Amino acid sequence: IEGLRPGRDYFYRFYAGDVVSRTGQFRTLPIKADQFRIALTACQHWEHGYFSAYADLVHQAPDLVLQVGDYIYEKSFGDGPDVRHFPDSDPVTLADYRARHALYKTDPHLQAAHAAAVWLAAPDDHEVENDYAGTHSALSESEAFLRRRANAYQAYLEHMPISLTRLTPGGVRFHGKVDIGDLARLYLLDTRQYRSPQPGAPEGRARGAVVPRAEAERSEGRSMLGAAQEAWLNGELACPQPPWTILAQQTLFAPLALQRPEGEMIWSDMWDGYPAAREAVLEALDGEAIQRALILSGDVHSFWRNDILHKGRHIANEIVTSCLASRNAP
Repeated sequence: IEGLRPGRDYFYRFYAGDVVSRTGQFRTLPIKADQFRIALTACQHWEHGYFSAYADLVHQAPDLVLQVGDYIYEKSFGDGPDVRHFPDSDPVTLADYRARHALYKTDPHLQAAHAAAVWLAAPDDHEVENDYAGTHSALSESEAFLRRRANAYQAYLEHMPISLTRLTPGGVRFHGKVDIGDLARLYLLDTRQYRSPQPGAPEGRARGAVVPRAEAERSEGRSMLGAAQEAWLNGELACPQPPWTILAQQTLFAPLALQRPEGEMIWSDMWDGYPAAREAVLEALDGEAIQRALILSGDVHSFWRNDILHKGRHIANEIVTSCLASRNAP
């Protein structure tokens, strides 16, 4: 939509035949701001829980809803009581993924959250397939997986508030930036579409696993963002920044040591599996242009507030949101 004025409330609705939608509302981004309220959400499994947390989100009236992945889940998993069930098998075709998104959109709390504020969203893995990495699947051969991924991306574009200008010859560009007036610049990253396979994954496949930290550190050429996105981010972070620089991305950025009898281990699907890629982001965040840095993350089904250190100095804070509705670890 073109020609909207900044910092203004708008209302909208849709007509289809003789059916009229509810009225939605949103406020456009401001030119100047001394405060701004962001709601951070991730990981909503249809079967594992109701989406009633969105009722509180609507009540708190944020300026922006930031969804950093696992908006839908492609499969059932885990033990424990389910509150509702997927009606069909795991999605593979375009029709399958459209049906999964349409099912999610029947949830009244999710509907209300979309109707209450601007959303900014980028997918993680479950919008396509668990633990996929770039063009690599854990389950299928490359050609079949690329067809599945294309179907999933198309359905995501059709059902989420993402501009069709994000379509590129090679797929969909989910990463980008928005200025929150003169207060903050928010960079939304894509840590899934361009990444290398995780350390310890079988040849030609992707798989998250518990592996020795040393195994990840031996893999210096492994990328989390892909060369083009990393170059874009480095160039952006070298430019003059407003008082706050925000990186919104999919999974835990800070190191997480998993102590096992055989020594220190890591979960390979997080940034711990890509230490050289994380170091590149740390170098960029440690630049002279950055005044205050904040990293917003999801994926790990638990809440975290982390001090991000580089060369022994604090350079950023990280806030990780828990799952909105999915089984969580102890």
